[in-house]
Amino acid sequence: QGTALNTGFHTGIPLTAAGYFPSRSEIRPYTSVDENNFFRGAACELTSGKAGLSLFVSHNRIDATTEYSNDSSILFIKSLYKTGLHNTPSTILKKDAIAETAYGANLSFNLMRMTVGMNYHRILLSLPFIDSAATAEKLFDFTGRRKDILSAYHTASIGKSLLFGELSYGGSNRFAMVQGFTLRPSGRLTINGLYRYYSPGFGGLHSRGPGVSSSASNEEGILGNFTFEAAKYLFISAGYDLCRYPWLKYRTSFPSLSKRYEIKLKYLPSDRMNIEMSYSRKSSVNNEKKDRGIAGRKSTSYGTFKTVFRYSQEKDLSLNFRIDCKSVRESSSRGYLMSQDLIYRFRSLTLTLWSRFCLFNTDDWDSRLYVYEYDLLYSYSIPAFSREGARMYLMTEWNFSSFARIRLKYSLTSFHDNIPSENLSEFRMQLIMRF
Repeated sequence: QGTALNTGFHTGIPLTAAGYFPSRSEIRPYTSVDENNFFRGAACELTSGKAGLSLFVSHNRIDATTEYSNDSSILFIKSLYKTGLHNTPSTILKKDAIAETAYGANLSFNLMRMTVGMNYHRILLSLPFIDSAATAEKLFDFTGRRKDILSAYHTASIGKSLLFGELSYGGSNRFAMVQGFTLRPSGRLTINGLYRYYSPGFGGLHSRGPGVSSSASNEEGILGNFTFEAAKYLFISAGYDLCRYPWLKYRTSFPSLSKRYEIKLKYLPSDRMNIEMSYSRKSSVNNEKKDRGIAGRKSTSYGTFKTVFRYSQEKDLSLNFRIDCKSVRESSSRGYLMSQDLIYRFRSLTLTLWSRFCLFNTDDWDSRLYVYEYDLLYSYSIPAFSREGARMYLMTEWNFSSFARIRLKYSLTSFHDNIPSENLSEFRMQLIMRF
């Protein structure tokens, strides 16, 4: 389940996912934009009958921001640096600033329709994290050089249901627990449930369990959803998530609660066409800005309506048309976005072309909209669209040999709410060679 150890990419919990059953744990080469969340060393898998044992050891240098204590006697880690960019004097100093040594083992047993196992790993850092108790929000944050996490997990198949769970212990009375199920009472209906709990300060450096926050800590929630095939090619999905934060968090100086729900219709008349319509709503509580005194409580609630039309012609042409509308209840602000994507592959030239043209108009930053866009390999781009304007990008990839390819991307964002208009352009190039 990843509460103890998971070096995969974490994107939160989608409300209308087909299921939350964990993928198979395996050892494989690492490729990602996150330069810190991987191991470099050796690993092996051993099996005997129904038992399996995985072992690994790693030593890797990772990026971090370091500082000296007030008396200059201790050099410590202030924060980890995860952007991967080293294009200024200050960011160059962060590159490979600390060493991380990790080792661990995973023991599993396959018993009929059930799998049970235990996992243990230890992380050793060359420099310590300092005690940040001076800030209440960071009272439970990890300090020191060493982190040990022990977990026990299970997966089981019983009739038409799948059960899974994991319990992890990270020391200092800090626990994490995930329990979930997938039930298929009929061929047209799937029901999922998921409960998770991460005590404040639990999160390890490589813990990526299911959750809505970026760090696996300070969160307790329960989620449920279903997917129903209402008619031929027509699917209806709905999900609801209730999440509690038992301690303080960013922009929230008190324990808080958030709620999310989503309803989605998906029509799949053929393999080439896909039409989706969805409505989602989220409500949460944050700090209310005040000139003096203790921050107040401010409730925020917004709803988003999305329509997506996709069409593809074999493997050469792909079209994607999208409309997003967002409404914020408290400020009555609204945001609108419309985008058109085109992907075309020239087989004879081994050339691929990506393009997008997007129009957006929002009343303020609260009604901003996010849309994923294609980017260079091992990177990603999810820009925030606010104000009134347009964005376009053109990207191409040319495989000019069996071991080398080049990718170019040009993007232009124009804002029309000022006179004269503001234009922001960017050009990026990437050359990849494999030997």
